[in-house]
Amino acid sequence: CDAATEASGGEGDSDGDGAVACADCDDAVASNFPGNAEICDGLDNDCDSTTEAAGGESDGDGDGSIACDDCDDADAASYPGNAEICDGLDNDCNGFNDAGASYELDATTFDFTDISATGTALSLDDDDVSSAQQIGFAFPFFGVGYSEFYVSSNGFVTFTDTTNSGCCSGDTLPSVSGPNNIVAMWWADLDPSEQGEIYVETVGTSPNQVAIVQFDNVTHYADGSDGTPDSNTFQLKMFEADGALELHFDAVGPDLYGEVHTVGVENVDGTLAVTYLNAANPLAEVGTAQRFSTIGGETDNDGDGYPGCDDCDDGDSGVFPGNTELCDGVDNDCDPTTAPSGGDADADGDGFLGCDECDDDPVTGVNAYPVNTEFCEGLDKDCDPATEAAGGEGDADGDGSAACEDCDDAVASNFPGNPEVCDGLDNDCDPATEAAGGEGDADGDGSPVCIDCDDSDGSNFPGNVEICDTVDNDCDATTDETLDGDSDGQTPCDGDCDDLDELIFAGADEICDNGVDNDCDATTDETVDGDGDGDAICDGDCDDADAEIGPQADELCDDGVDNDCDGDIDDIDTDCGGTGDDDDTTGDDDDTTGDDDSAGDDDDDDDDSAGDDDDDDDSSGDGDDDDSSALIDDLIIGCNCVNSMADGSPSTALWLLLGLLGAAVPLRRRR
Repeated sequence: CDAATEASGGEGDSDGDGAVACADCDDAVASNFPGNAEICDGLDNDCDSTTEAAGGESDGDGDGSIACDDCDDADAASYPGNAEICDGLDNDCNGFNDAGASYELDATTFDFTDISATGTALSLDDDDVSSAQQIGFAFPFFGVGYSEFYVSSNGFVTFTDTTNSGCCSGDTLPSVSGPNNIVAMWWADLDPSEQGEIYVETVGTSPNQVAIVQFDNVTHYADGSDGTPDSNTFQLKMFEADGALELHFDAVGPDLYGEVHTVGVENVDGTLAVTYLNAANPLAEVGTAQRFSTIGGETDNDGDGYPGCDDCDDGDSGVFPGNTELCDGVDNDCDPTTAPSGGDADADGDGFLGCDECDDDPVTGVNAYPVNTEFCEGLDKDCDPATEAAGGEGDADGDGSAACEDCDDAVASNFPGNPEVCDGLDNDCDPATEAAGGEGDADGDGSPVCIDCDDSDGSNFPGNVEICDTVDNDCDATTDETLDGDSDGQTPCDGDCDDLDELIFAGADEICDNGVDNDCDATTDETVDGDGDGDAICDGDCDDADAEIGPQADELCDDGVDNDCDGDIDDIDTDCGGTGDDDDTTGDDDDTTGDDDSAGDDDDDDDDSAGDDDDDDDSSGDGDDDDSSALIDDLIIGCNCVNSMADGSPSTALWLLLGLLGAAVPLRRRR
């Protein structure tokens, strides 16, 4: 009875848990006292150190989470709140190995399970959100497990507690603006308060339960203002067995205001989405269904040894990291940068992969694939180099046309489409077309009519040798080449062997030692002895056609020819007693030696005998012709012609003519 004294430990109750300090194992924590129920909090709740919450309250792996709260207390990488990674473990202890989880979308069989008679009606207003609805099993959505969801009257389900009803139309997904973490069933401006109802129900037994959300005959907002409200009936199915989602559309349609309708799924932060529809006034989807299957995660659904989070296709056991790339159009090794030789796509759209055909180029490779029929275009259309179109597909002449379409694969100027030119060839490979003027050869001279100046005469064509026949043999627009090119008075047809040099023509003086045929006799410098007298022209032979004439010949004094080619003829020549000149100086006689001064001679002496012609007497009427005024009386032989000329007798003219002819003989000279 001494209030000042207490039992050891004290008898107060600091934490107010009803247990005095001396009997309380921790009088500072109200949850710890004798007889309390042990819970998983790492504390001695019942003040009995031998008892622990189910699972134990120690931290076996040292990860900071006690065993009763740790999904794997032997692995420090697994504990509540840890970040999920792709390692096949439940790192965050949410019940799923779900790193990298997402969805892939495919059409599926329409299977509408009507729960309007058995499900729970939510009775939502316009732009309303339901309270939390129990799924009935842990459902993984984008890798996070959820046990409850919320329904918006505007046609979507969210796994996050929210008051955002998503008014008043759908939205483009993904979007960081709310609402997020949603399944957009038929997100639009719907109003179940005007017409229709929304039901929820979980059917089946574990592990194959299915949670269903059904919009039944719900109309668009104010759609009934025209007296005929529309009907939208659709449902969401969430599958326990594989975490998939399905949307089934029984009756849906656009509203009166053209609002956007959205169908798809979006993750918790609005950064990832898989969308089926996002459009204003979409077409009705009556009697169709779409399935969102889980991909990624840490389950190995295809049994290839790689979890979904590390497998680019966890539904195909032939696709996984490190696999050998095959020619099948599939990313077998989960590396989009690698492909089999030729490529694993069909770039030219011919139904064959590049790795399975010889040419996948979008331009040249169209219709180039195995088993195709080979045709003529110079390309391997059947991918078999051993086969070619009829005629062959080589290009021997390099003109760009394959042999099978080239009319002459040995001539590069002949190929289809080439312009036709005048060469006698089928340049465009079209026998019906010819160059202007035609390309026939009527006279068979090898020149087509378009270039032949006379296609009726085989001796006239371009390049032929011109002959002197008054015809244009070489088609150069001139005949017999009559133009005197060097103005030397001769044309080629006259014998001019070089019509560009006026010093060369037939009959010209041969210039010795210049190596040129000046006289056009087919020899140069005239070294040939034409008459066999031992001398050629350039040796001094003045007539190489007469063997009796030449530098070695004797001068004949009475033939009027320069026989010895010394430039003097007959009595002028020194060989004939002449002086070698032709003057008429008084006192010389320029003739043979041994002349006399008897009357009648013509030695030009000084006698005055009658009848002589020495022109030295001045007597008149003496009958001689030595008077300078007597004109040509010396030409008259044997008569007194002066008197005869005076009387005009015929004999006078005859004697005069004979005298003139006789005088002309000694005047003849060779050139």
